[in-house]
Amino acid sequence: MVVHAHEMRTLLAMLETEEAHELICEAYAFGFPLVLMDASRQVMTDVSAPDHERAPVNQFAHGTRAVRSSHVRFPNTDVFPSVAWLNLAREPVVLSVPDIHDRYYSMHLSDAWATVFASIGSRTSGDSTGDIAIVGPGWPGSIKRGLKTIESPTNVARLIARIESTTAKDDAVVHELQRRIGLMPLGLWGRDYQPLRHAPMPRGLDVSLSPAERIAAMPGSEFFQHLNMLMIENPPAPRDGPALNRFSLIGIGPGLPFHVKDDVALSRSIDTSAHTALARIVVDAKKPSGRSVNGWWMPDCANRDGDYVRRAANALRDLGAAPPEDGITLRADADTHGRPLSGIDRYLLRFLDGQLPPVHGLWSLAMYNTRDGLVQNRLGRHAITSRQRLTFGRDGTLTIYIQHESPGRARESNWLPAPRDHFILSMRLYWPGPEFLEDAWTPPAIERI
Repeated sequence: MVVHAHEMRTLLAMLETEEAHELICEAYAFGFPLVLMDASRQVMTDVSAPDHERAPVNQFAHGTRAVRSSHVRFPNTDVFPSVAWLNLAREPVVLSVPDIHDRYYSMHLSDAWATVFASIGSRTSGDSTGDIAIVGPGWPGSIKRGLKTIESPTNVARLIARIESTTAKDDAVVHELQRRIGLMPLGLWGRDYQPLRHAPMPRGLDVSLSPAERIAAMPGSEFFQHLNMLMIENPPAPRDGPALNRFSLIGIGPGLPFHVKDDVALSRSIDTSAHTALARIVVDAKKPSGRSVNGWWMPDCANRDGDYVRRAANALRDLGAAPPEDGITLRADADTHGRPLSGIDRYLLRFLDGQLPPVHGLWSLAMYNTRDGLVQNRLGRHAITSRQRLTFGRDGTLTIYIQHESPGRARESNWLPAPRDHFILSMRLYWPGPEFLEDAWTPPAIERI
C-alpha cells in the first residue's frame, strides 16, 4: 500500500488530534532501536581496517586494556570485548569459536532491533565451540555438513564476545584467544581465508556526533523514511504484527513510501510528535526499571514485549547489554542511609559467610568517578573481583574497605581505592545463579564508618 501525503493527511484528520499524535509517537518508539542500531553500525564499521573499537563489516574489533580509559562510560574492568557487525544478506557467515578452557566468556548475537537471539559461552558451552553458520532470514541455500547453525531474524546482526581478563597478566592469553575467534563467508569455509585488510571506506561519516545525537537531529519524516527502508532487510518480529497494521494506515511499514515533504504543515506535525516521542524515551532511559535494595539499584529482568518506549529506552541506555542470564550490573551512588558516596568518608561492604554474590562465573565490584570513568590510584586497582586473593575473617565474612586512603597494609588486599570526591560503585555478576534471578539474594548495604 502506498500512502501519499494527501492520503496521510486525510487519514490523520479522521483521527482525533491526540490519537494521531500518540500513533506517531508509538511508531517512533517502535522503530527507534532499529534506527539506532543502524546508526551505530554505520559509525562502527566506517573504517578501512580493524582497530580496537571499530572494524569493517564481518570483521572483529578486539578491545584491549587501553580501551578501558577511552570515551566509554563505565568501562568494564573484567572482560575484553570483541565486536563484529555482520551482513548476512549475501550469504551466511561462519563463526569459529576456540576452546577457551576455564576462563569465563560469553558471546551474544543481536538482531537489527537490538534483541539478543542467541548466546554462546560458559553458560552454554556444552555444544558452543567449533564452527557455527549464522544464517539470515530467507536464505535459500544449504548448510555444509559439519556446521552447526544459528538463524538470525534479520540480515544485519551484531556479535559481542566477552572474555575474562581481570589482571594485566591475562592480557597476552586473552589477546591470543581473541585472534582465534574467526569470521568468514560460508562459501570460503574450510579454505585459508584472510579478511580484506584495507576495505574501502564506505561513507566517511562525521563521527563527532554519537548515533543517538544523529537520530535526534533527524526530522521526523526522515526518520520514518529511513525506518521503512531498514525494515525491508530487517523485518519486525511476528509479535509486532498488530502494531504494524496500525502504523501502515499512515504509511509506516517495510518498504512503504513516506511522502510528506510537499506538505509543510504535515511535516511540522510529524516533527512535533517525533520530538515528543524522543523526549519520552530519553526520560525513561534516565530512570531504569528496577528497584532499590540496600542502596543498590537492582535491574528489572522481566520481559517487556509490547512496551515500545521501554524497549527504546533500554536500547538508548545500553545497546550492548547482555541478557540477564549471562550478566547483571548493580549500581550504587549512596550509602545505606541515602547519603551520596564520597571519598571524604570511609565505607565497609560486608558479605557474611554464604552471602557472596551468587554466580557460576565471576563477580566484581568496580569504582567510577563522576565522569563515569575509572579512578586512578597508586595500586592501579579499579575493582575488587572474585578472582583476587581476598582476605576472609575467621567467621567467613568478606569485608571490602572503600575509601581514599589505605586501610593499612594488612587490609590492602580488600581495599577498593576511592577518589576524594563523589563516586559510583558497580557490582557485576557474570552468569548469575537462580538465587539472584529468583530474588532470593540481596546485596549488602554500604556502611559509612
